[in-house]
Amino acid sequence: MAFLLVWTSFRIWLRFVVDVDDRRTEPVPVSGMASTHPFADTVAVATLAPGTCVDRVPIFSARPVPCSQSHLAEIVAQFPRPSASTPIVDVYRQSLDRCQTEFAAYTGTRPDQASARFFVTLPFSGAEQVVICYASGRSGEQLTGSVRAR
Repeated sequence: MAFLLVWTSFRIWLRFVVDVDDRRTEPVPVSGMASTHPFADTVAVATLAPGTCVDRVPIFSARPVPCSQSHLAEIVAQFPRPSASTPIVDVYRQSLDRCQTEFAAYTGTRPDQASARFFVTLPFSGAEQVVICYASGRSGEQLTGSVRAR
């Protein structure tokens, strides 16, 4: 199960980060791009506060957009990754439990009754060892407006 989650997350990351039009295999850098590049104006996900709406799955970087516009996800919470010595399966379980609690508090409803679903993004490596909890459309549809409880 953990391998499938990591593999799926990697494939999503690869789809969004690798410039397949140029047949390049290196990740595309986020900073210093022309404004016409699809990753221009993106910021590191670890810098986004809860309540920020973004235009893509928030794995490494995303473009903040107003929540009143159509968007793919909304940051619900972020917190430090559990200890580096913790096995990845346990990291995922702990993160999933915490994200479920954070999502319920953020939306004011139980996850199974909310109009959106919650997801968790785990850090792969590097300095940004932050777990991101985010909300997205229940069936993959775009969101319009915030999912935060009023």
